[in-house]
Amino acid sequence: MSIIVSQHSLVGKRRLERPFFSNPWFSAMQCNQNAYLAVHENHNRYKSVSAKLRMNKGLLLLIGVFLSHPAHADETDVQRGLGAAAGIFAAIYVHELGHASVFYIAGADEVHIRVPGTQCMLLCGQTDVKWSGNPTQATRKLASGAGFVTSNLAAELLLHSEGGARSAFGQGFIATNLYSNVSHVFTYYTNVRGKNGYQGNDIDSYELAGGNPHLLAAGLVSYSLYALRRMERKNIPVMFARLRF
Repeated sequence: MSIIVSQHSLVGKRRLERPFFSNPWFSAMQCNQNAYLAVHENHNRYKSVSAKLRMNKGLLLLIGVFLSHPAHADETDVQRGLGAAAGIFAAIYVHELGHASVFYIAGADEVHIRVPGTQCMLLCGQTDVKWSGNPTQATRKLASGAGFVTSNLAAELLLHSEGGARSAFGQGFIATNLYSNVSHVFTYYTNVRGKNGYQGNDIDSYELAGGNPHLLAAGLVSYSLYALRRMERKNIPVMFARLRF
């Protein structure tokens, strides 16, 4: 995942990347204009952000179809593949939506989510943000962790519905979310910001905003193992593969 924050014409731009999820949004609004232009710009801002946060209707329909049907042995590989692909995309998007929601509520001028992001070919997302001012440290800290909160909460809701967890969509969503948790931790501890092109991931962003990255990493790994253990006990596969501990 990546978060890109910029001021005005890309002054003070900050880019954080992570290997699996990344996404962009935001084009800055002009400030200090007369009352008419200020109202007009404000209207366009909400209209623009609202449009960008709207998911494709066809994708929503596809998600609904696969979410409501557990995976069966007689499903074709194509059906499973499409369902899993929808789940993978949704997991990335939901993660990015967590970042985006915090920035938008905090008053960002424009927020934009892109899946996949600009730094990868497929499995990543990116959130771009533009501000006329500077986001507070608390906002940056909350936004950095919000992606994990939203995606893990959504995965947990699927796990509480065995039909949803066993569906092709659920398999793609849950597996992607667990992979995201572990890959963030692995990448954080095996890479150094500024070396070999690594610019940081969400855990790096959380650390830079004043958070404790080790507690966040421990929480992500602990939840992932807990989720896998419950799936094994309920005989729920991970990407159609049975778990054995």
